Amino acid sequence: MNLADGFPAALRHDAVVVSAFYSRLPRAHPQLGSVEVAIDGECIEFPYRIYTSQPVVRHRLLSSTQQLMLACHFTRHHDGRVRERSVRQLTESPERWIAPYVVHLLGEYVIEIHRLIAHLCSAKPEWLTVCGAHCGQNSAYAELLKQRATSYWNEYHRREIRDRADYPAWALLDELT
Repeated sequence: MNLADGFPAALRHDAVVVSAFYSRLPRAHPQLGSVEVAIDGECIEFPYRIYTSQPVVRHRLLSSTQQLMLACHFTRHHDGRVRERSVRQLTESPERWIAPYVVHLLGEYVIEIHRLIAHLCSAKPEWLTVCGAHCGQNSAYAELLKQRATSYWNEYHRREIRDRADYPAWALLDELT
């Protein structure tokens, strides 16, 4: 799978530039699996997990859109701290093509990222709108993420968060769907 497959055709030129940049980074393992979702009827596919080094600084040769695309890709990194830093880079732009990467994180286990996304959606309602539209277009996928969030809440957080409705990932997914 090519990094460019993770973005709509309208961004193909930028995606090719980012893909060329990304291809020069060292990889420890091949990427693991993929996720397919729709954006305005167009299917995109991005990796479930990647194993590579993250550039220490933003690359100056990449445009702001291309840097956001690279940050989207790094939300799939194997290290939760890298995923969290990547989400923080995405907070200024509630673009429809960014929403799949942000929403997918709600079906994972890092509660700090869930809290960050919940805060983002409450502080900037336009994020709630964009992420809700994404969930509406991918309702079966959103339901799968809710099931995963329930599973992670039950396994890791049920003792400190008694009610599933108070678990940030589930609560936000419930609001988005």
